[in-house]
Amino acid sequence: MRFWCCGLLILFICHVANAAVSYQLYTRQNKINGQPLVYKNKASISKSNLNSAKKNKMIIHGYGQNGRSNFNRDLKNALLAHDDYNVIVVDWSTATGLSYDTAAKNAPEIGKSIAQFIDWLKLDEGYIHVIGYDMGAHIAGLAGKNVKTDKLDKITGLDPTKRGFDPQDPSTRLAKEDARHVEVYHSNGGKYGMMEHLVDNDKYINDGKSQNAQCSTDLCSHEIAWKLYVDQVRGRNFLSYNCETVEELDGKGCGWIPSEWFNEHTGIQQIKTTNMVIV
Repeated sequence: MRFWCCGLLILFICHVANAAVSYQLYTRQNKINGQPLVYKNKASISKSNLNSAKKNKMIIHGYGQNGRSNFNRDLKNALLAHDDYNVIVVDWSTATGLSYDTAAKNAPEIGKSIAQFIDWLKLDEGYIHVIGYDMGAHIAGLAGKNVKTDKLDKITGLDPTKRGFDPQDPSTRLAKEDARHVEVYHSNGGKYGMMEHLVDNDKYINDGKSQNAQCSTDLCSHEIAWKLYVDQVRGRNFLSYNCETVEELDGKGCGWIPSEWFNEHTGIQQIKTTNMVIV
């Protein structure tokens, strides 16, 4: 009886995840109004502006957000201003349940659901860049782990959430094996976000913990990760330094990196925003 109930629970979670995740396509032809892309509905693809010749950006929001949140809107607009991408905004808000803990437990199935969508869409995974904020960063990684046809090209995790995810267990969180290149921006490590060196390229904003020059709350510091990333997409440069260890972030042991090397650098990187307002 116990195993039967567990089986029903797993089936229910899988069904909820697939049914609750939705996708909206934005292109330069429809910057304002998204076009729904419906899993296993080929007509939704043929009626849309999806162009298989373009590079693809997928945005995954965090807990407590939805497809219309400021993060999705601002990043989508910045990406389309930068280049003529297919931008797919993922909305998993109805799969979160009533609590953060429920959302964290559902995250693996939400990631699998997104992976199934990517495989079904039959886009060239070599041109898919998934960008996730908060819990959405881990969901991006869980999607990358489950894509069947090929590895994703790139995943960007914006202050991956700490609670409910084990930094010592890469199978449960965003990890370096989830795409050909994985980068993480840390802005509230140890509070909302993780502080650990997680992937190929960990970028720590100032000390990676608290953005006191910009913020008076941990939530504000947490959000700085996506706001700074949007500013970078818009073309803004920040001073960057190469560090050997996370401990060096509190001292002066990090060496300056020229801005043209910023995206190619791997390892531990510090981004200085002193006296710079991030909007």
